[in-house]
Amino acid sequence: MLIGGNPIGTKHPRIYRARENCIPWPELKDYLDLLEKGLDAGDVELVLTLLLDVVVDFHPQGTIEDAVWKEKRKGKDINTVVQLKDFRSPQESEPDASSS
Repeated sequence: MLIGGNPIGTKHPRIYRARENCIPWPELKDYLDLLEKGLDAGDVELVLTLLLDVVVDFHPQGTIEDAVWKEKRKGKDINTVVQLKDFRSPQESEPDASSS
């Protein structure tokens, strides 16, 4: 079973390989550390934003339903997810898209 699109064919006509995204370990570790901090702090917006940025095929099916978060956000638009800030340190640069 393949998950995701664009499978790659092999010599066998019925066997395919998946094209999987790979995040280098140092960058993934940074994201996981931020995710853990967001979870510990109950920062639902940060957690959702990180998931949207890192997990390519993550598409939420609804709105945020966390009762504590909703209580904290009373009077604000709870269906608005903040744009992902660049959490990497300034010396780290974005990978070159042409190198993929």
